[in-house]
Amino acid sequence: MNKIGANRGAAVVEFAVLFLLLMIIVFGIIEFGFLWLQSHYIANAAREGARVAATLPEPKTTDLARVENTVKEYLKGLYPDARVDGAGGCCSTGDFIEVAVVDGEVIHVSGPPALDVNTIKVSVKVQSAQIWQPVLWELLKLIPGVPQADITELSEFAVFATES
Repeated sequence: MNKIGANRGAAVVEFAVLFLLLMIIVFGIIEFGFLWLQSHYIANAAREGARVAATLPEPKTTDLARVENTVKEYLKGLYPDARVDGAGGCCSTGDFIEVAVVDGEVIHVSGPPALDVNTIKVSVKVQSAQIWQPVLWELLKLIPGVPQADITELSEFAVFATES
């Protein structure tokens, strides 16, 4: 048997052995990239919601529709319109998108001049598992000894100083 034929078969066997690891790395890059994209969108939606909430007249927590609409409009860039606007889409506990507004936190800012600033916090939680079923978690189950974890929701928050 010549050595060239033996080497060619060894390359195929090596590729077959490493194929699973290669697929985990490829799907991991894709899925963690999508996770980062979702997290980025949700953080920006929370920031836009907090910006709107900070400009609302007193009391700030009574006119949440403007804040929720701002968050929904921003998230339409990532999620389907029907999912964001549809039944059960927004904005209370158990919905696809949950928006919470906390008013009245006071932060002390030191330095000249030292002052107390009223803030408002908007948090956005998205049930991402309803849109995106991860492939990586299933591939990781094939490797013994790897801890199993699922990411079913993503949440971000933003805090803005109020105008009052």
